[in-house]
Amino acid sequence: MPNCTRIKPAPYKVCTGDLRFSLVIKSRTKSATNGSVEPELNLATVATIFVMQKSIKGSEIFNGTDIVGQITDAFYFRYNPNLSIDITNIAQLGGEFYTVEEVDLNLEGRRQFGMIKCSKRGIDTLLVNRLNLK
Repeated sequence: MPNCTRIKPAPYKVCTGDLRFSLVIKSRTKSATNGSVEPELNLATVATIFVMQKSIKGSEIFNGTDIVGQITDAFYFRYNPNLSIDITNIAQLGGEFYTVEEVDLNLEGRRQFGMIKCSKRGIDTLLVNRLNLK
């Protein structure tokens, strides 16, 4: 029988086999280039974690108003006290890029799981994701 833990408030269980996707967290830095007016964007890998992906349908509502960035996916992962992720990071799952919108590194304060909510940016071949990750 698999070892499962319930994530509240939604009645959903995370089993060991659910954490099967490898999510790469990247930081973005801009550096000056020789002879170019535009700075060069560099992505550096901060962490690689195994996650469970959950799609979020519709728009998120906060106090009766729409949140600016529509959250499309939530990623659940095992708690790690050494992990440092914030909303300035970019997440990559396979060839898809995601903008990190919300981070909870210690879900419910129980030191079992963390959660990252993201909005989808598109695939890595899109010009906006290759040249200008804003």
